[in-house]
Amino acid sequence: MRWTCPSPPLGKFIAWALLTGLGYHFAAGLKHLFLDWDIGDTLAGAQLGARLVIVTAVVLSALAGAWLW
Repeated sequence: MRWTCPSPPLGKFIAWALLTGLGYHFAAGLKHLFLDWDIGDTLAGAQLGARLVIVTAVVLSALAGAWLW
């Protein structure tokens, strides 16, 4: 039995889900890199950083979706 690629919509959804996770991981990694440099280590800075990570992840997710579809 040969392995076949999933149907195009399912394959695109799987690729989008993986790219979305990768985008979030990248944004959160940048936030932690700034925290290593003592940037955003106050409560207000941490809250702003968390919001920026979510917004960046949503934007990257939308860009991934536009690129795939």
